[in-house]
Amino acid sequence: MAQFVVNSTSIDNIISSIKEGEIVIPEIQRPFVWDGTKVRDLLDSLYKGFPVGYIIIWKNPDLRLKDGKISSGKKILIDGQQRITAIQAAIVGQEVVDSTYKKKRIVINIKDKAPCEYMDRMKQQIDGNGSFYGGIVSMDDLQANLEENCIPECFMDMDVNDYKAFLAMRRKMIAQYIRNYYENLE
Repeated sequence: MAQFVVNSTSIDNIISSIKEGEIVIPEIQRPFVWDGTKVRDLLDSLYKGFPVGYIIIWKNPDLRLKDGKISSGKKILIDGQQRITAIQAAIVGQEVVDSTYKKKRIVINIKDKAPCEYMDRMKQQIDGNGSFYGGIVSMDDLQANLEENCIPECFMDMDVNDYKAFLAMRRKMIAQYIRNYYENLE
């Protein structure tokens, strides 16, 4: 009798299992330690259709989970936690618990990609044609995200060679944001 079964599944099925809470992380697993670069590289590999390794799941009815609950027959993640957590954070938009045990959102550095490429993917996501960046499902979400992160509106039309100009504009926006914050304290 086989001790284990090897299945091939799509990323869509994995994302669905994450959203439904079918795949869970046991209490014994370490916290999330990947930085934004590793998350970006994983997403890039998924986007290009490259294999990203195995995950090992164990079905156990009574194991304590990270959130303190008992697993009650769910799929327990034994190996692949960093990849699954990265997908949860970047595609599904869930917060992660980092190595200091603080909740945070994953920020992906896109400086080596042209902003217009980023925006093309973002528009595909908003139109329901893929999941590349978590938590943004409408143009209003996108606009709010750009404003919240002091990203100039002209970002959408910039080329990868405009990165220095982008940084200069962003510095000015951040400086203005800080000035406004302190002026409003009075």
